[in-house]
Amino acid sequence: MVEHRFRKAVPESRKSRNIKDLDPAASDLSAPLQRAVENAENAPKMPPDLAQVAVAWQHLPEVVKAGIMAMVSAAATR
Repeated sequence: MVEHRFRKAVPESRKSRNIKDLDPAASDLSAPLQRAVENAENAPKMPPDLAQVAVAWQHLPEVVKAGIMAMVSAAATR
């Protein structure tokens, strides 16, 4: 059993399992879920400032996106 400070002991059979330990045949979502896990594990780590832009991107007006892309393009050609 796993002891927790503020909760009752959790039996081993009820502990959270790693996604890789789940039975692939248990769900119709298993293949897409597995691909998502593999993609996340293999993806390069994003700097926090770039991650903030990526999260906000879908909410930005097109003119702001165009401005960001213009700045990136200008900096890349230097």
